[in-house]
Amino acid sequence: MKKSISDKLLDIIFDKDKTKILIVLALILAVLLRLWAAYTIQPFADDLVYGTHAINWLSADATSNQNQSPLWFALADIFYRIFGVSLISGRLTSIIFGSLTVLITFLIANLIFDKKVAIISSFLLAISSFHIKHQVMEMDMTFAFFALLAAYFFLEKLKNENKISIIAFLFLGLAILSKSIPMKKKTTKLI
Repeated sequence: MKKSISDKLLDIIFDKDKTKILIVLALILAVLLRLWAAYTIQPFADDLVYGTHAINWLSADATSNQNQSPLWFALADIFYRIFGVSLISGRLTSIIFGSLTVLITFLIANLIFDKKVAIISSFLLAISSFHIKHQVMEMDMTFAFFALLAAYFFLEKLKNENKISIIAFLFLGLAILSKSIPMKKKTTKLI
């Protein structure tokens, strides 16, 4: 028999291992701080450019937009369709994926170090002002989530089976579809 969401939450609360409770608290803190930031940060260039270009993006049959990758625009357009066009609905991708990076940070730190380091790392990311201030209409949080998820699956499979994970490549592809990062070669002249 499948457990309901309330049964699962009660299992987490009454579990002897308090790690799950701490991670849930870190996620709640992350969501609340990111929502607060999304409500209080005034619109600026990325909101005005990318946010407006995401409106009805899926209906336009576009494959790209302003030299950026398509996944963020598709996700933003889905949120616009569900919640209406507003500053907050346009910032939902950053709020959701920015908050979920707290969980991925825990998983990676737990894989590499231990639960204590993982819990501290996730709480530090949850309250990181640098991370919180990026709750605007831009692709960075979506990219970071998928890139960290790819890193987790890569490290987990490598550590446990000494193999490379195909799932890691899938999430790395989603990261690139979220934000392409063009690299410009810099040359320095030595005198």
